[in-house]
Amino acid sequence: MRNSFKYASKSEQALEQAQTDKLDLICRKLQLQSGMRLLDVGCGWGTLLLHASQHYGVTGVGVTLARQQADYARQRIANAGYANRIDIQLRDCRTIADGPFDAISSVEVTRHLPSNALPDYTRTLYRILTPGGRLLAHDLCVRGEGITLQHNAFTAVYVFPDVTIHTLADSIGPPTFYAWLANLTRHWDSAVASAGPQRVRAWQAMLAAGALSCEMGWTGAHHILATRPNRPEQRRPHRGAI
Repeated sequence: MRNSFKYASKSEQALEQAQTDKLDLICRKLQLQSGMRLLDVGCGWGTLLLHASQHYGVTGVGVTLARQQADYARQRIANAGYANRIDIQLRDCRTIADGPFDAISSVEVTRHLPSNALPDYTRTLYRILTPGGRLLAHDLCVRGEGITLQHNAFTAVYVFPDVTIHTLADSIGPPTFYAWLANLTRHWDSAVASAGPQRVRAWQAMLAAGALSCEMGWTGAHHILATRPNRPEQRRPHRGAI
């Protein structure tokens, strides 16, 4: 592979700093401030909510469909002393009943949705976002040349069984992969002990393919930042209306 492992010499601390910088960029783009209420859709292990609460003073709700993630995130947040500020819920975001929220983050969620589900997903988030509030979607995107990445059996079986990588046009038209790959290599034995050799080799192959895809310009990441209007809404007339 061209330039394989060219970032392998980067320290593990540099990767951790890059992850922290990503969290902080999301918080700054959402213009989070103390006292605001943040919803993190697909909250994973609770990392973004914990960062936002610790550094920006927000309270938050995280939703996930994975029980293991919810249990781990709750314990992690409790251990950090933020259980009274962050609520992790095991539910579909479409069933949220305790809105509205001042800001919403959606990090790598839409790749788990088919294209025909995106309108309903965005309508749901719009409904529970307070007027003037901000929504940030961070997602993997793919160009037309790389669309076959979402249709290969290897990824569907071993990595992301439900993945759908959208083009940027669907949503609106890197080096990190190498760092992740190097980090996996450094912790190979512990990863194998935790997940088994077959699963770890699958992730190694996926990360290598992701690095190459980004290098070829087929795949990348994008942020879509939207604001709900802070004014009465005016619907445009249908085309052809008098």
